[in-house]
Amino acid sequence: MLVRQRDALLFEIIRQEPAGSPLHPFELGHFRFTYGSSRIDTTESQRLAHMVHLSLQDLSDGLLSIAEGAKGFLMMAVASSFELDVRRRRDKVDLSAGSSCVEDIPLGELLNTVATTTSEHLAQQSCPVPAPPILRDLEQSILKLKSVAHARRAS
Repeated sequence: MLVRQRDALLFEIIRQEPAGSPLHPFELGHFRFTYGSSRIDTTESQRLAHMVHLSLQDLSDGLLSIAEGAKGFLMMAVASSFELDVRRRRDKVDLSAGSSCVEDIPLGELLNTVATTTSEHLAQQSCPVPAPPILRDLEQSILKLKSVAHARRAS
């Protein structure tokens, strides 16, 4: 499990594979978002396990669209019944999944935390060589997300 906390926002990527096992593009796992006392946690139900790397790609792409002005997006986790509804309100973002919600997250903080956590997750795990295209694409999306997050902080 990799945890990244910045200010009050915590985003966790939780692998179901044994610690130290190589990354697999289609492996199942979970996400956990915590902001203040609010939480969205897919570990609460086994049916919410999803292909974390494909879901991270969708999350990254959706956050990039929000940073470019989209009002929101719905992330449908791959191989799961987990859906994350992401809505922008000016410079704040609300996340909801079922009856759980995390509200008023500063957009820049969300972008940076997801990008940094995902980048560290990929760097800390062993990966097949050459890396599968799904993991290479995810790395490229995360670089874009980091760039947008950095530009938001600089302005």
